[in-house]
Amino acid sequence: MSSKLQRLRNILQNGRNKLLPSGDAVASLPILDMFLHNWHLGVTSFGGPTVHFQIFNRLFVEKYQWLDEQSYQEMFALCQALSGPGSTKMHYAINVLRYGVLIGVLAFFIWSLPMAMAAFGLSLGVANIGDELPAPAYALLSGLNAATVGIIALAAVQLSNKAITDTLTRTLVFFGATAGALYNALWYFPVLLAGGGLITVLWDLKLLPKLLRSGKRRIAPELESTSADIELASTDNPQRQQMSEAGLHQRYQAPNSVAEPEEFAGQRTESSDAVASSNRLKGWKQGTLILISFFVAFTVVMVLRGTLSGRSRGFDVFANLFLAGTIIFGGGPVVIPLLREYVVAEGW
Repeated sequence: MSSKLQRLRNILQNGRNKLLPSGDAVASLPILDMFLHNWHLGVTSFGGPTVHFQIFNRLFVEKYQWLDEQSYQEMFALCQALSGPGSTKMHYAINVLRYGVLIGVLAFFIWSLPMAMAAFGLSLGVANIGDELPAPAYALLSGLNAATVGIIALAAVQLSNKAITDTLTRTLVFFGATAGALYNALWYFPVLLAGGGLITVLWDLKLLPKLLRSGKRRIAPELESTSADIELASTDNPQRQQMSEAGLHQRYQAPNSVAEPEEFAGQRTESSDAVASSNRLKGWKQGTLILISFFVAFTVVMVLRGTLSGRSRGFDVFANLFLAGTIIFGGGPVVIPLLREYVVAEGW
């Protein structure tokens, strides 16, 4: 039985490798290249953000090699700390690094639209169902939910092996999960995230003063010894002074005189290409402009929400979902139950 399952798994893996390109560019147009690398994710990524992060790690880090493991972990932490669905932000950010902002926005729609259209179609069907689901539909949904829980649990374990690596992170995971299970509120999860980050900073900075003091103690004797040698050499005969100057020149110029092997230079160039340095954002000015634009839009929407509430159903839906996407932290498992307060409680 196990050999048959392994054979089936190999067949599926080979078929997937033939359908999906490698991480290299396969089209001259960036938008086409992005589509060929991302088209399948919107229709095959089931299981929520925990599974999505594992899929992204295998695809973008291991297969495509668009970024290294450290960059992926840093981006993962940033996306988890910001509001909104974490896996959607992760997918968007990776494509922005690879192709730029405009193509990253198009990648966001390729990721989101397929299941958004499917959810819309299902909502039309659910609207025509009575108070009780038919027995076949109830059995199907129950089986899907059970299988999804198993997939999420497996992905969580695999992801934790890479993200949770020391005693401090394990402790934070335990207390964070316990606190999240005991209480649930809109403001609660951002407080937990901020508290975990603050604890980590305080924990790490305890060793920083010791390292700085020990480093100063090691550097000070070396500087004093070097200055004494130079001063002694300057008072000696001219030949010794010239030799000393030549030696100093060689010490400081030696690292630049060593030629780097071409194979290592090529490897470094390839690794730099993995993060698509030419497609990065322009700098802090562009990022600041985006942040200011967001806060201005958020302020305008909230003011209109308070003044026009109840006059337009379409605007009420937009404003509530805009607010939910802005202030809800924690990803899908947090967004879904808290969205109930913005949709069901409104009587929609």
